[in-house]
Amino acid sequence: MRLAAVSDIHLQPEDYEKNVSAFSAVNELADALVIAGDFTNHGTPDEMRGCLAVLEHIHVPIVGVLGNHDHESGNQDELAGMLRLAGVHLLDGQCFEIDGVGSWPLADRRREIFVRALFEGADARLAYELAGFKRARGNATRMEKEPAIQARLNYLRRELDEADLRRRAIRRHQLRLQLTQIATADRLTLFEEVKVTKTVGRGRNARTVTLRQLQMKPLADLTPEQRALVEGIESDGMRPVMPSKLGAFAQLAKLDGLDQPVKFSGELSLQDKREATDWTREELIAVLDHNPAGGRDG
Repeated sequence: MRLAAVSDIHLQPEDYEKNVSAFSAVNELADALVIAGDFTNHGTPDEMRGCLAVLEHIHVPIVGVLGNHDHESGNQDELAGMLRLAGVHLLDGQCFEIDGVGSWPLADRRREIFVRALFEGADARLAYELAGFKRARGNATRMEKEPAIQARLNYLRRELDEADLRRRAIRRHQLRLQLTQIATADRLTLFEEVKVTKTVGRGRNARTVTLRQLQMKPLADLTPEQRALVEGIESDGMRPVMPSKLGAFAQLAKLDGLDQPVKFSGELSLQDKREATDWTREELIAVLDHNPAGGRDG
């Protein structure tokens, strides 16, 4: 992420054109603008209106704090409200997250413990006590509703969700590789021909015969690639059981969701159809070109 940072901007109405030209460049150069105080000279609402007339030309998120000059006339609350109404993310003891960047542990160690206890499933009262606070009744619920607490808690939950999605994606990839190996493996190389001698018949009619049959090689004799196909596969208690090739392909299809019917309405847009499948735009257009009845969207 690219950040542009300035402070003490003290924007003047007479410099409007020059300021608009200078600040508009941020739209191409950065992903967010940080203004570290002193939007105005003397902290008056009129000065802030002139400042906001310039900042409205900035289309990336703006994060800022008031400076000492902004407090000079005692109108800091009104100025803060004007900034927030204009879409500026004004910080006052809390954090602001942009594209997953911006959430840090709370400065108050006990409040961070309180948030983490909530994140792990504790109710507000228990989390309050675990953090070392006293008189949890009423206070715990109020603290849970604080914007900074909620922002930190929501960030942790999103991180967990993203980690879970990544874990699932890795597991699906591993399973896909294993099933593909099973489906395409040369299974004859897993077996060897052995001779088995047995007696058939009884009494005078008994005779010894030698039979040839295939049996699976000992695991120790398999190559690492062959052993990977067998180890970890469901067992019937006596010998490893490998899915048939057809079974492996069926599991791959189920993994890709191809076992579920997909019906396209003629009213669906190209984007809707893309969201219903994993196809790329080029693949889908190629299919639609061969199926005019399905319609084609731009």
